[in-house]
Amino acid sequence: MVRWKRWIVAFGLVFYVGIVHADTYYSIDYPGAAGTVLRSINNLNEITGFYVDGNQNWHAFLLKDGTFYEIGVPNSTFDVADAINDFDQIVGYYLDDRNITTKFSQIFFNGHSGLSHGFLINNGLLTSIDFPKARETAAHGINNFMDIVGRWWDKNTPEHHAFLLRNGTFNSIDCPDTSSTDAWGINNADDIVGDCAVGGMLHSFLFSGGVFTFFDPPNSTLSAARGINDHGEIVGLYFDNAGVVHGFRLMNGKFHTIDPFHSTDTRPQGINSAGDIVGRWTDADGVWHGFLLKRD
Repeated sequence: MVRWKRWIVAFGLVFYVGIVHADTYYSIDYPGAAGTVLRSINNLNEITGFYVDGNQNWHAFLLKDGTFYEIGVPNSTFDVADAINDFDQIVGYYLDDRNITTKFSQIFFNGHSGLSHGFLINNGLLTSIDFPKARETAAHGINNFMDIVGRWWDKNTPEHHAFLLRNGTFNSIDCPDTSSTDAWGINNADDIVGDCAVGGMLHSFLFSGGVFTFFDPPNSTLSAARGINDHGEIVGLYFDNAGVVHGFRLMNGKFHTIDPFHSTDTRPQGINSAGDIVGRWTDADGVWHGFLLKRD
């Protein structure tokens, strides 16, 4: 079973608004947190993500109708709620309590020990997701048909691969001629987005109808697609020539930069069918905050 802890929050205390290119940005912070990251938003405006506590541990949450619900994953030291569909089914990943430090935990969990497992929460029940014979697994995206995408690590190599989990069957997905592949988002048309590593550099991809399409925003050195909605609009992040991280939205074949609140590092993660976008922005002190971009 999942342990839920509730915080009721008045929006006026946690949101502030800026108007950029006719869109409205809201900054969102989990109460008392040292940092907040928003990962996904569904068509009911329910949001998932994680917050960082004073000990730099990460805790998954659901934000629904103005209330934060902390998601307590059993036997977990770190956990992230990466995506939610319109049926309140949530996927993410967590570190177990084993005293093992891996490349994944070093990069993504600040060097904390434990092995990564994906999870699915359905009707209040949590099920672990582990790609067969994988060293580690992370679940990143889910659509309304409960198709799940993510990544898995081979036991014998440092490379990782994307996967699609459908009707209980895993399928590995690999970009051609690349060292690593990561799938982050899937829509209800089975379009999948993510990134591939080519020569140590990341490039965004769309995998649709069995065909890969690769793309990068103009003047970027690397990019990573993170979410796609049912209209085919894609969000993600890119690095410019100075190494600054910006967000992007790809809509009708055109790229639009996302940089709220004079952010020093912007990373959009999810987009719903209304075009509302969530992610994280970083202030001048290096603190992470969640953001919600509402399309006017």
